[in-house]
Amino acid sequence: MRTCIIHIGLHKTGTTAIQRTLFEHRRQLLAAGIDYPGIPGSTERVRAHHGLANDLGLRTKHRPFGVSDLARAIEASSAPYMVLSSEDLSSPVDPGKVADLIALIGRSFDKIRIAVVVRPQVDLYNSAYTHAVQTFGFHGPFRAFLAERLDRRAFELSSAVRPWALAETCEILAIPYQGDMIGTGISATLLLRAGIEADRVAAAGPLTTEAANTSAGRKGTAALRVLGERHPDWRQRPDMARLHQRAMRDLDRRGWNDEKFRGPDQAAAERIRATFADDNEAFAARYFGRPWDVVFAAETAKPWISNEIDLADADPALSREFEEFARTFEASESAEAARPESRLGRLARSLFGRG
Repeated sequence: MRTCIIHIGLHKTGTTAIQRTLFEHRRQLLAAGIDYPGIPGSTERVRAHHGLANDLGLRTKHRPFGVSDLARAIEASSAPYMVLSSEDLSSPVDPGKVADLIALIGRSFDKIRIAVVVRPQVDLYNSAYTHAVQTFGFHGPFRAFLAERLDRRAFELSSAVRPWALAETCEILAIPYQGDMIGTGISATLLLRAGIEADRVAAAGPLTTEAANTSAGRKGTAALRVLGERHPDWRQRPDMARLHQRAMRDLDRRGWNDEKFRGPDQAAAERIRATFADDNEAFAARYFGRPWDVVFAAETAKPWISNEIDLADADPALSREFEEFARTFEASESAEAARPESRLGRLARSLFGRG
């Protein structure tokens, strides 16, 4: 009996940490009978099977590991379990192409399980906002972010699983983002919740990794907004990821990420909940077998008090701190750009198109 587990996200539910852990431990996992296929031409930043989403119709830049790579991985594997992971598989994809993919997998596997990790949308929007700010994609306040993106219904759960639910041979496993699904043991918990035997998961060794994609804190978010407003083009820079990582290290050093950012106030939280209430209840009834407010009782009862810094009315001393951060960061970037390129850098640029 062979089982293929396809982890489709959602976005902002620990996906990067899960993918990093499974990728880094794939030899131990394979020895335990769990195949997490490697990614052709992978780099330290590519540990997931995002190319599948491209081949299923998602219109983004091409990424490694498409359907043809999966076919080769299946042919080469005899493991009882195969695990695939990409949060982009919960984005709008073509149901017909999903059906073809399921048919391909079904020729070698007896069971196909779709694992989707579910997080309440208030938390999702809070996390999505800090991510947009720290990757220089948005520099306005949270209320503007919500006004711009709430009606897009990007976090509607039924839409995320619909193409997979249409494939009747798939089993949808909804896993709440709570308890053991939060923290360094998230990857092992996912495998266990997806039905892999506990002794098999244990045989792969401790599946732990450092936290990935840490979020900007209260002061850090405000400082990045100042920096992003000064450089609205940074989102398009090919080295945006490097800029983001450098800025986050600087903010960590200053202690500005210590206090967690909370953008929504109670009114915003209620608006978000109301937007998704009907879909959440239908999803919970079908995939959890109990009401949404029972599954996420703690979140539903949690009051939301925004701690966002109003940059338009911030304390002058605090505003000067943010300006100093931006100037210091800009100066270090200018110095970095003026440095002569090393031989290793020139070689990397010639081979990979980057220094």
